[in-house]
Amino acid sequence: MGREYRERYLDILKIAGSLCIVSLHTMSNTLNAGGYFPDFHVRVILALHQLLYTAVPVFLLSTGAGFMASERNNSFGGMKRNIIKVLSCIILFGALFWGIEQVALGNALHLEDMLLAILGDATWSHMWYLYRLLGVYLCIPLLSGFIKSASIKDQWITAGVFLFFSVLYPAIAGHVGFYAETILPVSGVWLFYVIMGAMLGKLSMEKLFKYRWIALFGIAAAGGAIVWTSVRTGSECVFTEADPFTMLLAVSLFVEIRCLCKGKASLPWQAALSANALGCYVIHPVFIHICVKVLHFNPQHHMPLLTLPLTVLTIFGFSMLTVWLMRRIAFVRKYIF
Repeated sequence: MGREYRERYLDILKIAGSLCIVSLHTMSNTLNAGGYFPDFHVRVILALHQLLYTAVPVFLLSTGAGFMASERNNSFGGMKRNIIKVLSCIILFGALFWGIEQVALGNALHLEDMLLAILGDATWSHMWYLYRLLGVYLCIPLLSGFIKSASIKDQWITAGVFLFFSVLYPAIAGHVGFYAETILPVSGVWLFYVIMGAMLGKLSMEKLFKYRWIALFGIAAAGGAIVWTSVRTGSECVFTEADPFTMLLAVSLFVEIRCLCKGKASLPWQAALSANALGCYVIHPVFIHICVKVLHFNPQHHMPLLTLPLTVLTIFGFSMLTVWLMRRIAFVRKYIF
């Protein structure tokens, strides 16, 4: 039996997204570790931060395409394994990271405090993504049938509705002093990315190629605007996942990478790294904290143009290797990541 067919563009986007997240968190932790840094270095890092924030939207686009642009079973029964894995990661690693944090701070360990920390996402690691990913997985069965049966026009209208009530409506409500409550298990802007990923993933390569030059322009325009604004305004500039430039950059990158891959299947190493992407997200803060808080190594102090990317690659490599070794255990591979 041959190996499972995997879309190359999806695996490349997941690998690149994992590397971007490791880079983002490594730079944040080393910058916050203290010490004097030239203003130019700080502005460059802030600009890179804003560009790297695109990683999560790209992951969401890939999630929408991976589940809803394929023949996968997206019923609640079909999604059960994915939902269990995210819950397992939240409970297991949330408890583990919370415990390590309390020991490091010299605090006593109490079960009720741990439960409240996990329920409230107050853990040592960057666990917030897993809580929202759980919301996405719970919504995919609801969206999947609609994507299969709805016209392209209705899909665009639905994406627009999510965009309006997650971006424009809160902005308008905030301006007039009205609190816009979120009632979905995940933000509407995340569902917007999921739907866009499904739509662009289902689009034929022939039609997609017509938008390739638009995508290239979108990458240049959005990337240039983010860098220019970040360097000009410094820490006052924050491009969130709901920002138009972030959206344009993420969607354009998705379209361009899919065009470049031309519908080819993943190579074995691409499939292996992509399969470890979720685990890499969960594990990598351990190596960042070892680097910064245990070894007291700050790459910003030692030729940052060289040591910072090398530190990122080292942490990324150790994280991927650790997850690969853990996934050799059948239970971990089936129920955790």
